[in-house]
Amino acid sequence: RIGEFGYALARDHWGHGLNLEAGDLLLHYGFEVMGLRRIRATCAVANRRSVRTLEKLGLRQHKRYVATGGPADVALRVAYE
Repeated sequence: RIGEFGYALARDHWGHGLNLEAGDLLLHYGFEVMGLRRIRATCAVANRRSVRTLEKLGLRQHKRYVATGGPADVALRVAYE
């Protein structure tokens, strides 16, 4: 079973660790409660803060691609049980 999550915050709330805190809780819930084997998230490669947040959460880059109608360069990041 595979889960996926994403996030968006108003600029006023950037830099307060909210994505990191919420992401940690989501990963714990997904793996421990829901029994997921893999959880993935995507982000624009140019969004260094988002890339760093996903790295801190333990998600590692799986592949990069050009998203149709979205950011030009996107990375799929995956965390494993």
